[in-house]
Order: sequence, then C-alpha cells, then structure tokens
Amino acid sequence: MLIFIVPLQSPQVSKSWKRVSKLACRTIASITNQSHPDFRIILVCNQKPIGLDSHPALDVIECDLPPPPNVHGDKERDKWTKLRIGLAVGRRYAPAHFMLLDADDCVNRDLAALSAAHPDGHGWYMDRGYVHREGSPWVVLKNQFHHLCGSSAIVLCDVADLPKNGDDDSRTLTRCGHGVIVDERRRLRRPLSPLPFVGTVYITGTSENHSGLRYGPFDSIRRFLGEITRYRLLTQGLRTQFSLSRIN
Repeated sequence: MLIFIVPLQSPQVSKSWKRVSKLACRTIASITNQSHPDFRIILVCNQKPIGLDSHPALDVIECDLPPPPNVHGDKERDKWTKLRIGLAVGRRYAPAHFMLLDADDCVNRDLAALSAAHPDGHGWYMDRGYVHREGSPWVVLKNQFHHLCGSSAIVLCDVADLPKNGDDDSRTLTRCGHGVIVDERRRLRRPLSPLPFVGTVYITGTSENHSGLRYGPFDSIRRFLGEITRYRLLTQGLRTQFSLSRIN
C-alpha cells in the first residue's frame, strides 16, 4: 500500500484561504486519480479545505496547532509537525510505502500501481521531475529533482520508522529532509531506487508557496535559452497523467 502524507498550512497564514483550498483540493484529486486502488491519503490540517470532496481513501486529521508566525522557519516547523502527526496516524497501515507530499503538487497516477507491484521494495527517489509555474503552458524537466522538491521520495516503512506523535522526532523518516534521504536510506542498507518515470509536478508561482523558484517561458530569457531542451508543452495528456487541472 502507498500512503500519501499531506500537510496543509493554516488559514491564518494564508494569503488567500480560498486559493490554498483550491490547490489542496487539486492535489487530493491528483492522488485519488491513481490507476491502482491500494493507496490512502492522510491530510493533516488546522481546518478542512473549502470544497474538499470526501473519498473512501482519505483521512482528514484536523489538529489544534497554533498558527505559526508568518516567517519561513516557523512555517517549516509547522509543516514538519503535521508530517509527524500524519506519519503517526499512518502507523496503523505499516508496513507500507509512504510519500510526503506538499499540498500544492501533483503526482503521477501510476505511483500506487508501482508500489503494489513491488510491496517489499525499499522505495524510490525521483531523480527526474517536472517543475510547473502556475498558469504557464510549459513544464520543465529537471534532473536531481529529489534535491529540489520535497515531494520526491517513496519509502517503505515499518512501525519502527514512524513517529509516535507530532513531537517525536526520533524516527529516521522525519530526521532527514529530501536532500539527504537517499544517502540516509543507503546508510541503513535499505537503498532507494530511481523512479522509472516522472512521478511529481512541482508547482511554483501559486502566491502561497515560498520556494523562490520561477519557471515560465519568459521570466528569464537566459534561463529559457539555457534550458530550452528541457521545456515540455503542458499537453492534455500530461494534465491527465498528473490530474493537473487549471486553477482560476
């Protein structure tokens, strides 16, 4: 089974809670479009997103965490606390594959099928992935994607790998970020394999995330000329594969 853990920021630190809700609903719809039914979603939030549809595979965990000050470091601490809460809830499904997913990214519909086909596999890291600036007609194929985006690894975990609660930072999956997860799993002799296809679209330019990345056809002519071979037209086929619908 593949378990997606999705932390969502609170309305109090959102520029537009309505827009954050739309992005989160799109991410959840992207997950529920999986081609294989053996998956679950654990959404951890202060408040359920506006317009979120129920789904048999969706667990919504509303937690009474104080909203963080609107600064980057505190937002990150809030995010990781919610990830630990989600992983603690996920103990009931272990052993299983787990994927930490930002609440505005979209995933390939074949991830659960890969997990189901290799239930004992240590997991996968995404050395390639798409970056998409919201509203752009392009995606950019990036190498070393797992160093760029947190939504970039699927890891087989048993109960011992998972925190007991939101304050438990002693477990391996939450003691290392996406930049070092590959080395950490290799050190544990549970190495991750490269995902054999593009697994995630990393969404930027939503006005709500704070990655600082900007990818679009004309935001930097030098970047465009240097990476033109990496640009892909965002076709309807790609939109369908990742459930990347347009946000008004």
